[in-house]
Amino acid sequence: MPLIVVTANRHRQELTDDFLFMFGQQLRTDIAETLTCTDPGGQLTAEDIEVKIEDRVPKRSIGGEKYDLQVTVFANDYPSRKANLAERGKQLKERVRHALPQTLHGFVWILLSPAAFEEF
Repeated sequence: MPLIVVTANRHRQELTDDFLFMFGQQLRTDIAETLTCTDPGGQLTAEDIEVKIEDRVPKRSIGGEKYDLQVTVFANDYPSRKANLAERGKQLKERVRHALPQTLHGFVWILLSPAAFEEF
């Protein structure tokens, strides 16, 4: 199950609670479509994605001040996902860009690693 952490600079008026909620909902679909791969376990739906939205708090966050929105994706490292990771990153960037006002500056960062997920 990929985990997405969205860090928002809440000094930007555009980044309201309602906007970030809707953005997070759309991001679930975008991530699922971008990261789905052919490896066993690599098929994703929006329901497989968890999005955590955090506020960038100046006295508790050091660095990253130049970004209004940071999208960090933690996902399993599957061979077919890794094979074209740079292209997947570009696709996700474009999807995010279309969902945001042009006045915002940020990044997407996809981090793949070996992982195990077991429900209980």
